[in-house]
Amino acid sequence: MMNTLLLQSNMNFLQTVVTIFGVTATISGVCSTVYAQLPQIEQAQTSYPLKQETVSQLEEKLDLSLLANTVTNFLRSESYQTQSEMEISMTAPGLSLKYLVEIETFTQAPDKFRSEITFLPSFESSTPVNYTVVADGSQIWIYRPDLQQYAVTNSADFSEMFLTGFSSLIFLEFSASIRESFPEAEITHENIVDLIEVTLKSNNFQSNDPNLNSGKQTVQDKEYYIYEYTVPEEELLFKAFVDPETAILNQLQFALKDEESNFVFTEQIVQRIANPLITADTFSFSPPQGAIMVESLSIRPF
Repeated sequence: MMNTLLLQSNMNFLQTVVTIFGVTATISGVCSTVYAQLPQIEQAQTSYPLKQETVSQLEEKLDLSLLANTVTNFLRSESYQTQSEMEISMTAPGLSLKYLVEIETFTQAPDKFRSEITFLPSFESSTPVNYTVVADGSQIWIYRPDLQQYAVTNSADFSEMFLTGFSSLIFLEFSASIRESFPEAEITHENIVDLIEVTLKSNNFQSNDPNLNSGKQTVQDKEYYIYEYTVPEEELLFKAFVDPETAILNQLQFALKDEESNFVFTEQIVQRIANPLITADTFSFSPPQGAIMVESLSIRPF
């Protein structure tokens, strides 16, 4: 009973605001479903190559050139189609939970997206749970087919953007801010290097907290170059796994702690296509026949 009360008090709508290079992302919502009376659950091993590391093992000098190439590649186009897999894991005393999510998202800078989100079967649901989320730049529609329900909210109030994929979220945030930095010029390797150097000289990176580290790691026989950003006072760890040969971002991970609970959000980018086919209907939503509008609709795995 003590553990139940502890988790219920600590897990009610976990919301952590993460600022990386001046870009703010919000992680919220999913963890509110976890309670201590559930039995310890272990999912089958997945293809995700990362394991959480609470202490950085990266000590190499920051490779600014590779980072600039990665950012340039990441932002080269104004629209993308991204297929990814996300693992959401939580551990606490006597408890271990995992949710697996498949995501396909179309994004168009600066603020439009369409995402198909599928929670794979878990201990709470024997069948997949699907959502469609559409943003036209001002409003966001959330639709759940099995319930025949949909809700409408504005972009500022949408707190579950991370479930469309961290890569898509960061693309929309970064694309807008970086393109504003170069309004009259293309995004180039040289421009990005200059921007990174200015950022690293800012007050946020002149102190010991937070820290930016990098280095090579081999995971499942594949070598990655990892950029790691830590905010010790918030017990936050962010990792970006980059293919050093192609400067392509392969994977993102956020790890954070809340009281006695540990959370790890890992997104593996399966495929990312620049300039996909986008139609007039891609970023619009028309309620299917029989669908009922509700006041709010949370994106959750059951």
